[in-house]
Amino acid sequence: ATNRMIVANVGDSTALFGGVDENNDIVFQELSAEHSPESVTEFKRARAFRSDETGVMPEMRFVYDSSPCFFKNQCPPVFEVDPKDANNVRVTGKGSYYKNVRNEWATLVTTPAHARFQDALAFTRSLGDLHLHVYGVSSTPEVVEYDIAEFHNGASANEFSASCLLVCTDGVWDNWRFNDIVEQAMKPDMIASSIRAGDGKDTCLRLMEANIQLARNHFGPQADNMTAILCYVVPAK
Repeated sequence: ATNRMIVANVGDSTALFGGVDENNDIVFQELSAEHSPESVTEFKRARAFRSDETGVMPEMRFVYDSSPCFFKNQCPPVFEVDPKDANNVRVTGKGSYYKNVRNEWATLVTTPAHARFQDALAFTRSLGDLHLHVYGVSSTPEVVEYDIAEFHNGASANEFSASCLLVCTDGVWDNWRFNDIVEQAMKPDMIASSIRAGDGKDTCLRLMEANIQLARNHFGPQADNMTAILCYVVPAK
């Protein structure tokens, strides 16, 4: 037996481990890497892959989505770079609207103005979107290893000695603060139902029903597609 948990991700799906600590507070740990166009690390990776003629900026544009912009590569830039120190990169914070309830700005990476095929994407890594791969979008996952026992021991102070793992697309994460979705998943009746059934199918369906209602309230007909995996970690019998 092993306590190793390996997380690999490409793009905007997120893995979260959570539960309740000894003070009865909701706790959580984001497990997956950040592939947002507001990531300084991803900006520098794209610049190293293919910079513009100045060598200071990546040829791929990192921008805040803005409805007045007909051409997305003309939207406001996410980053400013110190002309005297290319490693000094600052997020401008000049977003137009929030993409989720956690008040994160809607951002894009786009092909440059001279690209033959114009394209835009809401994250910096993907398995498709080949027009953008030419400019620095990557299909290479970031891989991290964790000790699941360490997380569980700090998040299982409840009557079931349970903690939870959530792996969801942004159609789910857009509608929840991380604290709130863990609180929803850690409701005693949700955990008890999964333990009785021996799996989390019905519990996950309940979570998705709640998510669909939130998505309608937040985004109406513009709600994103949504997928979720919910697992409970409980002591072996």
